[in-house]
Amino acid sequence: PANRLARRWFDPCPDVTGMASWRKLRLMSLIGSLLPADGSECYLEVGTYQGKSLVATLLGNPRLKAIACDDFSEFDPQGTNVAALERNLARHGLNDRVQFFNMDFRRLLSGWRERGLPTVGAYFYDGAHDQASQREGITFAEPLLADRAIVVVDDWRLARDSGSYAE
Repeated sequence: PANRLARRWFDPCPDVTGMASWRKLRLMSLIGSLLPADGSECYLEVGTYQGKSLVATLLGNPRLKAIACDDFSEFDPQGTNVAALERNLARHGLNDRVQFFNMDFRRLLSGWRERGLPTVGAYFYDGAHDQASQREGITFAEPLLADRAIVVVDDWRLARDSGSYAE
């Protein structure tokens, strides 16, 4: 009961389906608040699912701009997640603050500079959970990060231990 109450109290977007804990949502919102107000750095999220962590990060940070990427190759057997993401961003009035790329993160990150995208001040990797993908998620993003960027990798232990994990 206490955990249900905490989730309801601390989840900034209970109407958005997702797998992130309320603790992670609050952490990402706090991280978003630490980025410069002048917009010189962006929030980057790889692996959006239906947008829960993306929406939660942006809701409490009205000046924050985000770049998000997902190719929906996991957790989308019916092919409905991109439409759900678009609905969730629209419902929360965030469309104009998110630049979304429906592609593999390696393609986005390797062409980052050519696209004229900003320096990354906060990076949340929640893409493919295998060890090689997580490592590439860091390697490809490293040259794009601000000097004092914050990087969060979800489910790192899942990739390292092939067993169960606790969030």
